Amino acid sequence: MKIKFRNGIVNIATATSSDCRYCYTLSNRTILTYSNQPQTIEKYSGEFRPENTHIIYYKGKRFGFYEYKIKNEDMYIYSIQLSKILQGRGLGTSILNHIETEGRKKKCKKLLLRVYSKNPAVRLYERFGFKITEKFPKIARVQMEKKLI
Repeated sequence: MKIKFRNGIVNIATATSSDCRYCYTLSNRTILTYSNQPQTIEKYSGEFRPENTHIIYYKGKRFGFYEYKIKNEDMYIYSIQLSKILQGRGLGTSILNHIETEGRKKKCKKLLLRVYSKNPAVRLYERFGFKITEKFPKIARVQMEKKLI
């Protein structure tokens, strides 16, 4: 599958088990920006679900991933991780548009996600129509949702 953004086109492929370490490394870079408690590779590997994870390729190289799962008619976005080189170029918006389209096709009622409250992506999600529905000050995160129906 292909997704257009300002700088061109990215290819999206379902992850395989061999993508686990890449996703772990990229996730921990983000986590360490907002928390001093990185996840261990053992814990991440135990929770990694390739069937829910989609690798973003740009010019033949991995530059990010996103993962979601549908539960009880809602789509839970577990992660959207982009390499710094592609941040701020409209790719996050394009990925969110794609995820929303998938959610609508699958008749989901809403999109939900949790994000570190100081992550600049919070502004992106708000511009995209997400609302903060819950705050978790002890772990410096917020839950956000966007109704689809």
